[in-house]
Amino acid sequence: KQPTNTDEGVGKSGKPTHGSFNKLSDVQRSDKGKMRTEEASRPKSKGGTKPHALTIQELSLEWEKHRSKKVPEANRKKVIADLAKRVKGKVAELGTNHKSARVIQAIIKQGSQKDRDAIFEEVSNPKTILFLATSSYGSFIVRALLDSTPKKDLTRLLAHFRGNVVKLARHPCGSAVLEMAYSLSNAVQRSALVAEFYGPEFALKAHAAIVSGGVGSEGLRLKDALSDPSLG
Repeated sequence: KQPTNTDEGVGKSGKPTHGSFNKLSDVQRSDKGKMRTEEASRPKSKGGTKPHALTIQELSLEWEKHRSKKVPEANRKKVIADLAKRVKGKVAELGTNHKSARVIQAIIKQGSQKDRDAIFEEVSNPKTILFLATSSYGSFIVRALLDSTPKKDLTRLLAHFRGNVVKLARHPCGSAVLEMAYSLSNAVQRSALVAEFYGPEFALKAHAAIVSGGVGSEGLRLKDALSDPSLG
């Protein structure tokens, strides 16, 4: 028996009709829909298969559950202490991700002094400070550290900016960090920051004056530093 126009999905030429393509498309769409549903059900985190992707996801989910003001403060403090332990040794790597950077900022702002000190010690070197200060998300960690560091310890943190002030000033993220550092500094600390814009010779003399205690509350003036032979 020859196929007729009434046979499902077959035309006169024996080729599949438009209707059959529609049914095939429906099946394909259904399969793709299932795939999308399965894909969406899998846990995701920014960074995909990059290092620390799972850690970032876990940190973010844990903090989101407990960041609300409705959560008892004691419970939130306990969670922050646990998060501080989990980021230990990985602050620089985790600081470049927007989710984990927010968690680290929360530890600095709401954690105990012990937690803040641990992060401070971990990033207290010029390489790490520069790396984070020039990162879109890491720069907020440095700013949080600047804001929470006691005045007596600020000089130690600012010392890691030495030699990189001009580079930071030219960077869109670094300049915001530098501006905050300058606003929190006293006259002596500001002199050390500004000195680098006059070149390495003046920066060295300014640093020598600051270390020797030769800079008063008015700061160091360019003409005084360059004309003082004791600073050469």
